Amino acid sequence: MVSTQGPSFNRDEIRITTFGKLLVERGGAAVADFVSTKAALLFVYLAMHPGEHSRKKLAALLWSETSDEQALKNLRTVLSSVRQQVGEALIVSHEDLAVRDHPPVQVDASQFENGFRKVFSTPGTLTLLKALQELEALYQGEFLASVVVRDAVPLEDWIDERRRQLDELYGRLLLEIVEIALKQGSYEVGLDYAWKLVSHDPLLDTAQRHLMRLLAYTDRANDALVQYERFAALLREELDAEPEAETTTLCEQIRARAIAPPRASGLFARVQPDVDFVEPADDIELAQRMLNTPNCRLLTLYGISGIGKTMLATQLAYHRQHLYRDGASFVSLVMAQTPRDLLEAVARALEVSFTSTMTEAALERAVVDALKPRHLLLVLDNYEQLLPETGFIQRVLLEAPSVQVVVTSQTQLNLFREWLLPLKGLRVPEVGAENSQAYEAVRLFELTARRVNPRFDLSASLDDVIRICRMVDSLPLGIVIAAGWVQFMPPAAILKMMQADLLRMEAVHQDMPARHQSFQGLLNAMLAHLTPPEQEALMALSVFEGTFDFKAALAVAGVSPRAFKGLTDRCLVQQAGDFRYCIHSFVRQAFFPQLEHSPLLRTVATRYVDHFQGWADDFFAQNLPLHDLMLALDAEAHNLWQIPGLTALERQRFLMAIAPAMTEYWVNRGYHARGIIPLLQAGSASPEIEPAVRVRGLVALARILERTSQYDAAREAAEGVLRLEDGLNLPEARARALRVLSEICARQGLYDRAVEYLQAIIAMESQPTAGRDIRVERLVSLAYEDLGRSWSRWGSTTPPGSTSMWPSAAGASAARPFARRWRGAIWASSR
Repeated sequence: MVSTQGPSFNRDEIRITTFGKLLVERGGAAVADFVSTKAALLFVYLAMHPGEHSRKKLAALLWSETSDEQALKNLRTVLSSVRQQVGEALIVSHEDLAVRDHPPVQVDASQFENGFRKVFSTPGTLTLLKALQELEALYQGEFLASVVVRDAVPLEDWIDERRRQLDELYGRLLLEIVEIALKQGSYEVGLDYAWKLVSHDPLLDTAQRHLMRLLAYTDRANDALVQYERFAALLREELDAEPEAETTTLCEQIRARAIAPPRASGLFARVQPDVDFVEPADDIELAQRMLNTPNCRLLTLYGISGIGKTMLATQLAYHRQHLYRDGASFVSLVMAQTPRDLLEAVARALEVSFTSTMTEAALERAVVDALKPRHLLLVLDNYEQLLPETGFIQRVLLEAPSVQVVVTSQTQLNLFREWLLPLKGLRVPEVGAENSQAYEAVRLFELTARRVNPRFDLSASLDDVIRICRMVDSLPLGIVIAAGWVQFMPPAAILKMMQADLLRMEAVHQDMPARHQSFQGLLNAMLAHLTPPEQEALMALSVFEGTFDFKAALAVAGVSPRAFKGLTDRCLVQQAGDFRYCIHSFVRQAFFPQLEHSPLLRTVATRYVDHFQGWADDFFAQNLPLHDLMLALDAEAHNLWQIPGLTALERQRFLMAIAPAMTEYWVNRGYHARGIIPLLQAGSASPEIEPAVRVRGLVALARILERTSQYDAAREAAEGVLRLEDGLNLPEARARALRVLSEICARQGLYDRAVEYLQAIIAMESQPTAGRDIRVERLVSLAYEDLGRSWSRWGSTTPPGSTSMWPSAAGASAARPFARRWRGAIWASSR
């Protein structure tokens, strides 16, 4: 590992220019004495990829066409040169290389990429055009444009790929600048960048239209027409194509002098965030992408109380208000209880005159008429208490075509034209994870804590902060409530207070809404408007500690698909990817203690066992390959281990019942170390469990014991299967027990006994019941194959420890067709 110990750091800043040329500057002076271009590229690569890199990997990157030994020798040579030029900026160990955080090493390409990602999530978006212009100024040409490397295909591929990515980002950046300039009426500024955009991508119709429009808006209509002709000629020459119809139509409008700049936007800040904001990963980007889609007229941001809907909507309105001629209007509906309350709140926000004597219909007409001519983003915050009333929104969508609506609600509106963005908690790391301070949940805690305690040191209590964030399931409001207490006590003490009684913990900020003043109030807001059946369903679903699928939810909660959808609409049950769900952990903290002391627990446990036992039987019947079986069970195994509400005997019975589906998983995932063996042993000895279930468990027990080299115990379990199976007609269990006994004997050198057990399996071929069971057929096939392999291995020689003569090697030839025959039958049946 790379060591960070060493002499004091050189604080001189190092700047690396990669756009248009390769230049390394240290303390403002060019570093020109690298032994080779690859020496400089080594430093560039390390600077652009923070962290440790093995010498072998770097040697292969820079000298892929030479031997490993020569590549490492070359690396040592250039490394000496790099260390002389950059000093303490480079960390060197026997195995790894890395670049230090100090002295700072700035790479223009990395600054460009990071700036592009962050520009829309930075407060102060009214100056977005200026921020984008500053970012564009970094791009002075293609990435490492003049650099030539030899004998390094991976390095060439890396340069080409980064060049392509950065070139694409630059095109998107230019297009964004031009479109913002058009919307803000900054036509001269936009024209400068439109020329750059056309030069960057001369075959892009959108770029040409923007340029033509800007030329027309700045009294250069003739130049716009000339540009169209040049573009048309270029398309014919390069692609044998014609401009898009929209481009040609624009040309005709300019020629007819039928195009003029729109009236000034009158940009104003109706929406101004007043607190720190840390967005959930991807939510800003997803929302922006959805709102940028022309047919997205209504976007609903929905989630449980405290998830950050209002903050996200405020940020969206603030960041996007310049894109609308009439800006953005944010309407809080916290106090609205009726459709008229909604209309009056919107009327006040739009400065529409009304009187208390106006009928509701007249007021709605006045508001809709005011919206019709406007190009506006209308944000309706906290809409849930008005549902199911959506008539006003539907009328706006129908009659005001230039108004885009964003709604925040604890549940979706269930409208056909609605676009949905369910919000989840912030990303939170595991305790001890690398780069923990960069996770959104930790960042929000730190920002909030420093507002009330400017001397707060996150690094001194990082683990406790992570535990706090995880305890509230990274719910933004929960994090804010907890972090507010940093002015009085350290995070360790806050954590203890939360563990003692989370729901009684109150916020220190008195100006927060009443529903956000405590965790109990937050929970009450989450569960508001739930019907008794919905509360009972949530209580039942709290039995799941991890994820579950749709069928399990319906079976265990005893609800219809529509009722389950109602819980997901409120985000009390959340999607967890791959069509799986989880109950929000904060909600589970409230409901699971109730379930444990409720008569409902027995009903839930019974449903749970019935569902998953049927699921296990169906799953086992699929005969999946081991790899697919393991992947499928990784998603479900947590639901099949600890089940609340079962007695010890009931748990033993359940585990024995699902054992056929779970045996290989238990073996390969180490469940023998988690206590599965004692549970199966106890169940197999219990006369209260029916014999057929005990046989299932004994087969699994024998297999696990055999795989863990407990041969005597495994033999006893397998022989127990043979005794119990008599009279039960369970040929598959018998075949599996015989196979375990055969493998034990083979491992112990008792080859004649092993063959006897294999022959006993093969003899089952003639049994009518067994012959119709595809799983028994497979076991017979495997027995043939094992027998053939044994004969092939030993031939006519008597194996050590054996007293009986084995068939000659010719027997192997006779055995193989049988194995092929049975495998063919199995494959045919599977299909």
